Amino acid sequence: MRRALAAAALFVFSAAAAGLAAEGLVRWLRPGLVAGPIPEGSPFWVHDRLLGWFHRPGERGTFSRGEFSHRASINFLGFRDPERALPGPRGEGDPARVLVFGDSFTWGHGVEDEEVFTRLLEESSPGVEFWNMAVSAYSTDQELLLFRKYGRDLHSTLVLVMVSRNDFEGNASSAYSTYPKPVFVEEGGKLALAGVPVPDRGFRLQALEWLRRRSAFINGFAWMLGIEGAKESRPRLDSVGQIDLTLEILRQFSSEAAGAGARFALGLIPSVAHVYFGPVPHLEARRFEAMRGWGRDAGVPVLDLVPCFREAFEGTGLWYHYREDKHWTAEGHRLAAACVKEDLLREKLIPQGF
Repeated sequence: MRRALAAAALFVFSAAAAGLAAEGLVRWLRPGLVAGPIPEGSPFWVHDRLLGWFHRPGERGTFSRGEFSHRASINFLGFRDPERALPGPRGEGDPARVLVFGDSFTWGHGVEDEEVFTRLLEESSPGVEFWNMAVSAYSTDQELLLFRKYGRDLHSTLVLVMVSRNDFEGNASSAYSTYPKPVFVEEGGKLALAGVPVPDRGFRLQALEWLRRRSAFINGFAWMLGIEGAKESRPRLDSVGQIDLTLEILRQFSSEAAGAGARFALGLIPSVAHVYFGPVPHLEARRFEAMRGWGRDAGVPVLDLVPCFREAFEGTGLWYHYREDKHWTAEGHRLAAACVKEDLLREKLIPQGF
């Protein structure tokens, strides 16, 4: 009996030691594989049956990752934006109103509330409001649904959609990691919404998310095996299909913005691959070139931040992204604000003279 207990104890000790050693090795080799927990008691995001997830209105808390920790405030409407009164129909003398849609880059993943580029734009542009409508991990499809749910009634003068490299795959996916999401499919030449109502995550997916946020070894192991959590409800599109679907969503977005009385524009968010290394990978280049080409053909202004960021890096040698996290630093948001404002003025999308 004693031998059996000793053997069991030795096995447990050895397994624990091996697990700790593996965790330590992976954290040392790939520190970015552990993202860190979302602060307990401060959940910024809640399940949404249409959008997949959305902000908890009025939430305040600290958002932390390995390279940063900052406060984040969600207003009563559910956006990381100053508290604002709901506007009525536009009248003479009302400020121009820009609705900015996007993902974690636009949300401000990595910087304080007042450092997000939309805040900086509003501070430097009297007479123009920049409403930050971004939600982390959203793709263009969810942003279109968000516009339908909230943006149509905000009487905006411009709808600006910021496009990131991950939007293309996200638009073709019915899940983001352990989070189910809606997805558009093409039926008879038109977009049809699928996966709604979006189901909430069950215990298995929540447990997987908890483990992956706390263990680099488990996160890396799941990544190698392609374990993303929520199952896809449809076959994955190839890269060409992802670009085509994204363009179709943008066409619909542009049409609905025009129907609400607003102009429409795209912003292209440079990733690390676009700025600090050359040449840009073929797929990355092809995706953004498709956006530029559509903008030229459709008469949609494209605010391309890639040249602006590359020129700044070549001139200063500074990185405007976090090295591991890959989102913009505070310096990156300041640069983005300057680049976006210059393009908005050049395209006459906001009043001149600011």
